[in-house]
Amino acid sequence: MTTMPVSAQPQMITVAKAIGSSPNKAPDENTMYVTREWMPDEVAASGYDYVTKVLKRGQSLDQAVEIFRGDKEDVSAERSVLRGIDGKYVMDTSYRRLDFFNTERAFYPNGHTDTHKVVLPLPTTATFGGYYKGQAIYHLKSDWTSAKGTVFHSGAIIAFDLKAALADPAHVEALVLFKPNEHQCVKGTTQTKNRLLLSSLSNVTSEVRSFGFGKGGWSSFKLALPENSTLSLTSSDDESDSLFAFSEGFLEPSTLFYADASSGKVEKIKSTPERFDGQGLQVQQFWATSKDGTKVPYFLAARNGVKLDGTIPPILSAYGGFEVSMQPKYSASLGKLWLEKGGAFALANIRGGGEFGPKWHQAGLKTRRQRVYDDFEAVAQDLIAKKVTSTPRLGIMGGSNGGLLMGVQLTERPDLWNAVVIQVPLLDMVNFTHLSAGASWQGEYGNPDDPVEGAFLRSNSPYHNVRAGVAYPEPFFEISTKDDRVGPVHARKMAALFEDMVCPSTIMRISRAVTRPPPTCRNTPAATRSNTPTCRKAHGQ
Repeated sequence: MTTMPVSAQPQMITVAKAIGSSPNKAPDENTMYVTREWMPDEVAASGYDYVTKVLKRGQSLDQAVEIFRGDKEDVSAERSVLRGIDGKYVMDTSYRRLDFFNTERAFYPNGHTDTHKVVLPLPTTATFGGYYKGQAIYHLKSDWTSAKGTVFHSGAIIAFDLKAALADPAHVEALVLFKPNEHQCVKGTTQTKNRLLLSSLSNVTSEVRSFGFGKGGWSSFKLALPENSTLSLTSSDDESDSLFAFSEGFLEPSTLFYADASSGKVEKIKSTPERFDGQGLQVQQFWATSKDGTKVPYFLAARNGVKLDGTIPPILSAYGGFEVSMQPKYSASLGKLWLEKGGAFALANIRGGGEFGPKWHQAGLKTRRQRVYDDFEAVAQDLIAKKVTSTPRLGIMGGSNGGLLMGVQLTERPDLWNAVVIQVPLLDMVNFTHLSAGASWQGEYGNPDDPVEGAFLRSNSPYHNVRAGVAYPEPFFEISTKDDRVGPVHARKMAALFEDMVCPSTIMRISRAVTRPPPTCRNTPAATRSNTPTCRKAHGQ
């Protein structure tokens, strides 16, 4: 979040959060760690805090003493505390987020007054997943070879004795708890009093495993939660092994389950009411073939038994970035206003996401990002080839990074879509690092100032690739003026550009109101102002 200058801030303190489920946020009851903007503009280039100070009970804020400072070029940085599930203090820890996907994590094994930090020889891409019964849990995002020569593969969950590792960091050896195959990925870990819980995906459907650790080593079993559904662990208890999980799908409303992570008992508690008629509807999973031969899965929710003659109007959506996995969700509005009326909805699990682990994400990073756009187009072509739909009936929609995807599809393949909905998007990829929190996303998109990465970004930046004489599908822009990460300037500039090029029907939705972009947002590239493209009116259903 963008931080206000100190002089403009109310005197509220943001404390450094402890890792784990304990609500305590400091080494002891008389000490508090505070990470904030201490001096005007004392924030990282991306706008996040990177200086931590310690404050003792009874002291005023100006008496706080600095104990940790990251680097101005970090995305963010902080010193905090590590606690066990019982809330007991273990040691201090700190992190420097070098970019969006690389973090230097350090530990201070001799207590909160320790200034000697230990950095384990793990890849900076590895993410710390928690502290469980003395074991450090890590999720590898790239391959790692230990001092003994053991190769641990990207995507795996590993564990090792943390204090032993800190005493001899050069010789860390780990045990693999979970090694996903090429169609699996790890979503995350959490804990109950006695168990470690691992959420994963297999062919984009959810699974949850419960792990235990004791004198006999590690053991695990799969919780009997609904299969072929989207599962989310919403609450786990640090004083028992109870947890709550939600299950849902395109046609299944959200259902709450109770589970015991130790015994494996699962009990259905309550479901939300059905908000649309799902009778006669079905969900199928298909696989499209992208330009480079990669198989790309997608879900299709549509009426069962309908004639495939290219006349079904589908909405195709995707995200394709930041290792975010997209799964079926229950949407009352989508079901009532679209599926019930004969429309279809397709969700594409394209590269750049996390559906098949870190490699699936990394395949679409920076100058490899064209694969993301090719995957999306391949899914559209597959829908057309199956005669589900045709270009005059095909609409697409996506937000945030998915809004960038929509912008690229608008300018790269205007012939393929009839309507494009672009929500809270990035669109100016030449200048995105200077807009809102854009500087923190260079690990995903690349650096516009780098000769190679910058040339690639300019080649598919939607704002810089609107061409004269092209018939574009009519775009609909949706933004929020309260978004402090993807600001409204991207969509406003693009909408103004379209209006300048004689597309007056361009629509923008701001805070639930349809309005025109203000003329002060215009910053149209001179190369696009001559001649005029046209906008095709979207056909009705």
